[in-house]
Amino acid sequence: MVPVYLVKRETSGIISRMALRLTGIHLFTILLVGVLVLYGSNGLRGTDQYWYVGDTQSIIDGDTSSTTTIFFPGPLLREQTIQRPNYVLHNSFMLPMAAFLGQVTGAYAGWIILNFVFHVLISFCVFFSGRRFLDDSEASLLACLYLVSPIAVWQTINPLLEMSLAAVTGVCVFAYIHREKKIARYLLAITLSIGVVSHPIFIIPALSWLLVSCTVLLRKSIDNIFYIFTFTALLVISFFAKDNLFPSSFQPTLEAIVSSAVPGKSNMFWHYSDVQFPIDFNFIFNKFVIAVSTHFTSLKFSPFFMFTNLAVVGLIYLMFFKHKNKVVYIVPAVMFLGLYAAMIVLQQTHPRYQQIVAPVTFVVLVMAASELNRVMVKRLVMALLIPLFVVDAMLVHRSREESIAEKKDIDSLISVSELMGTEARVVAVDVYPHNPITYVLAPREILSVRTDLLSKKKIEEAIQLFSPTHVISTKDIDSEFLSDSGKYVQSVPSVIYKNIHFYEY
Repeated sequence: MVPVYLVKRETSGIISRMALRLTGIHLFTILLVGVLVLYGSNGLRGTDQYWYVGDTQSIIDGDTSSTTTIFFPGPLLREQTIQRPNYVLHNSFMLPMAAFLGQVTGAYAGWIILNFVFHVLISFCVFFSGRRFLDDSEASLLACLYLVSPIAVWQTINPLLEMSLAAVTGVCVFAYIHREKKIARYLLAITLSIGVVSHPIFIIPALSWLLVSCTVLLRKSIDNIFYIFTFTALLVISFFAKDNLFPSSFQPTLEAIVSSAVPGKSNMFWHYSDVQFPIDFNFIFNKFVIAVSTHFTSLKFSPFFMFTNLAVVGLIYLMFFKHKNKVVYIVPAVMFLGLYAAMIVLQQTHPRYQQIVAPVTFVVLVMAASELNRVMVKRLVMALLIPLFVVDAMLVHRSREESIAEKKDIDSLISVSELMGTEARVVAVDVYPHNPITYVLAPREILSVRTDLLSKKKIEEAIQLFSPTHVISTKDIDSEFLSDSGKYVQSVPSVIYKNIHFYEY
């Protein structure tokens, strides 16, 4: 029998070693990034950010099912009726989580706090996954590299869904790499099931792991029958519960999703137009060219895409030259990055989407680093940390300045909108991005139309179906968009929209 004091000493030693692994440069980098986040998270700016915070505030106020107040002419004209309930367009577990925390902190602060927690969690997942291939100091440096990656810092200071989805991916990566442990396998099953509910990108990895479990794990041990049964049950529940837990007014089919993002026109063509853009070879090839060009040749976005691009190179290197003993890690990495590539080619290229696969990106870099000169890799990573931190500082400062300017803008628009009354029904003509004005006018219902994506006849039909009380526009609108009694109310200078014109319908 082992003396109790020795067990305690051994346990204490393990805890101490774990603590040491998370001290030093890793914790110092977390602290520095925390300061950047605190400075940069000054308030709302951007586009979808307004939606997410507005929807979160609605949940806090008690509306948990249909929080968005904006409607679009495409679905309205196709259905010839207003959709009720009007579900959140981008719905996810992040909204109720932010709302729960937001009851104390406020909706915006709730998002930022959770984003930072997820950001740190992902860095831990990269570190503990990296220790499978590198020593503690090397894995810690790669985790620090993730912490200061510009796209991750930018995502942290903006209330957007991708950071929460990246946290799901990070836990999946960590659990998969440690899958020889039973608890890690169950963690993987639970996290993949959460992923299936949250985003389509997790469906193929989840089904693939179920297939591996049935063909490989079952052969290794009969005890895995219960695990496979549990995982299958979780996936079935996830598939059937998705629409009930997080109902959405997003495009209903893959064809609608692909045809909605039309280069040079709109990434919401399905919502703004009553027709569906035709999908053909040229359409997909054009999206492919844009994706490659944005990723590899755009100087403006190069800091955002640099690590994903490096991971692609690293993955090719591993696949063709150093795949020995890493095939079981390379295959799922190819799957995730391949799904990301399919997403940006079929839908649209946006820097924020790559955050979903960021944990995979950095574990690929870890694996590639393990095959290179370790001293050289450590020096290179340490040389990158300070320049990247400078880039991050510039990003968060710009975000702060934009939020200050946009807050003044939003406050002035809110002040004028109060003349409408809270029961007003508003048609927004050529007011885009549509997200900030939705935030401004909530809880008023809005129909957003664009004159370049819909004929005047169809716009008039949509307006009649919507029955508005007011019209707003970024320019003097033609009289046919107003009723006979319609009249001009006021114009407001705007940073976001240049000018907004208010009319009574």
